[in-house]
Amino acid sequence: MVELAEAGPSGRAADMGGPQILTMRDVAELRAKVLGRRLWVLELPRIGRAARGFRDGFHLCLDHVVGQITYEEYLRSVGG
Repeated sequence: MVELAEAGPSGRAADMGGPQILTMRDVAELRAKVLGRRLWVLELPRIGRAARGFRDGFHLCLDHVVGQITYEEYLRSVGG
């Protein structure tokens, strides 16, 4: 990402992803764990085409995994 930003405008960048597939619940729970806080998670219905795309995995880029650290490792490195 830094290389893309430093290169300046270049049109659409290639899709990229990290080493994990996490739900929004996973993300919230990991952040609470790292910060040492209790968490209430309210599940809301996901409606619409964009939500369907996420639910069906269309926003994943499994063929171009770039990241190497987990989300929890990242959170710990930046202090939550």
